[in-house]
Amino acid sequence: MTSLQLLEVAAPFIDTSLHRNLFELLPKLCLLLRHPLKAIRHMVGRCLATLASVDAGTVMTLVINEVVPLLSCIENVIKRQGAAEAIACIVNRLQFEIVPYVVLLVVPLLGRMSDPDQSVRLVSTHCFATLIQLMPLDGLALDSSSSGNGGSGGGTSRSFRTISRWAGPIC
Repeated sequence: MTSLQLLEVAAPFIDTSLHRNLFELLPKLCLLLRHPLKAIRHMVGRCLATLASVDAGTVMTLVINEVVPLLSCIENVIKRQGAAEAIACIVNRLQFEIVPYVVLLVVPLLGRMSDPDQSVRLVSTHCFATLIQLMPLDGLALDSSSSGNGGSGGGTSRSFRTISRWAGPIC
């Protein structure tokens, strides 16, 4: 527990030359999301959120590939609780920086809003509500990047980008 607290506090201040070593801890942190103690899972979620504030791309790739699938483990409530807690911590920590990943998180969270476990249901509902509020910002960012095309095909390009995002990192 103390090591996780130290990681959460020190990670933003570690020199960039050591970030590679720091991010080697990510797979081990994902394993700790399955720990039976709720306090450990919560601290791991906070550590993942802190690391996401240091390098959102690296952490969110891992979250999409490793943590989001844990939400659908219907046979194990601890995995679902750990995944939901981690995603909640990341969403709360990143705030507007989470916008590029909103579309990848909304559907799995929507599915967990009817979870048999109350804690998973509540955390997922809160995250879903936060992410839905940020969804229009994702559209604005994509529309402004495609406005340099002379205005032709903007809507088609937007829907294609959304579909290609879904087809990308989710396995």
